[in-house]
Amino acid sequence: MSIQVTYELTADQAYHGVRRANRRRFALVRACCAVLLACGIVLLATGGQPVLGSVLVVVAPLLAFWQSYATRLRVARHQAENPGPLTIAFADSGCAFTTGGFRQAFAWSRFTRIADDRDHLFLYARRELPVAVPKSVFHPYELGELMRVLQSRPNYRPSRRSS
Repeated sequence: MSIQVTYELTADQAYHGVRRANRRRFALVRACCAVLLACGIVLLATGGQPVLGSVLVVVAPLLAFWQSYATRLRVARHQAENPGPLTIAFADSGCAFTTGGFRQAFAWSRFTRIADDRDHLFLYARRELPVAVPKSVFHPYELGELMRVLQSRPNYRPSRRSS
């Protein structure tokens, strides 16, 4: 197999791809923030510890906001450090990312997880900022060949929302 694609995403498109790749993490943080907010409201309503309740009511929404904001900053910083289109060369042994003058290759075993959904292929070389590759950049036969190879890998885990 030898497939090469080149594409460029805006910072917003890249953020949404990363957010979809980390859907569970975002949901977990939102759930924890909701619990903290509910505890703060209960503490304020009962009058038990109004200072702690006030802190929880203020901090919980800020934590929920911070997760999205910090992820946007990380994606924007990554794109500023690596401007231009991204070229990914897929081979039987792994894949290589090239942008500008920077090139980094990974064997398939180095990925902690490889997943996909209806619109993206997610490559988790680094846990906090996976590479979200839009499936629309592939020709249908290339995507089919690539998915057959990836699905045979032990670190491939299909998303629950894959098509």
